[in-house]
Amino acid sequence: FADIEIMTNMQTETVVIDEKEHVKGIITRPMNALLKRLHGLNTQFETIIDATPNGIMAVDSDGIVVIANQTACELLKLERVGVIGRNIVELVPDTLLSRVLITQQPLLAQKVMVGKVHVLSNLAPITSNGKTVGAVSVFQDMSMVEEIASELDEVKILMKELEMIVNSSYDGITVTDGTGIMLRMNAAYERMTGIRAEEIIGKNMQDLIKVGYYDHSVTLQVMKKKERVTINQAIKGKHNFL
Repeated sequence: FADIEIMTNMQTETVVIDEKEHVKGIITRPMNALLKRLHGLNTQFETIIDATPNGIMAVDSDGIVVIANQTACELLKLERVGVIGRNIVELVPDTLLSRVLITQQPLLAQKVMVGKVHVLSNLAPITSNGKTVGAVSVFQDMSMVEEIASELDEVKILMKELEMIVNSSYDGITVTDGTGIMLRMNAAYERMTGIRAEEIIGKNMQDLIKVGYYDHSVTLQVMKKKERVTINQAIKGKHNFL
């Protein structure tokens, strides 16, 4: 867009010539306005893709890089001007974008090297009017992915521990969300009340009262009063609990 930047600053109509100085056309003032609009859209596009923490690179059908965001350039340790216009194989010798251009099929969750960093990449062909005109790769530093995976594993462990603690309790325990929707119950609650989890999980306490599961709900009272509540409760019309 260097040439477009020059043209958008022209204040008069401009003659366009080729390498042999033959006149090929004229850029009028309306065309200048269009070029300025195009330049503005290009700037917005670069700002958007630079805002993402994922690397983004796109090539044309010949494997020439046409798009590279700031994250991708940082991983390659190059300025954008040193990336755009170069063949992707020169920058990433083991690139899978070449394969995508040939097979015209996406490749998901591929582990590759970009610069000196291992990344997890999703690649897909770019098509126009049914023809493959390029390919795009969106990738993320593997260390970030592994960190997220590690945190997810810790959450899973904590959830499993919580499940074990809840189910090991001799007292019946139920959990609802802030609107009274039943989310969870332990094995002791099922044993004591005769209610199976699948009967009431996902249902609202108000509706469960209407159909006779409970005479009234301590859960709804807690949400209304916003404090601890103790009641005597009849469950299924025959079991009385504190």
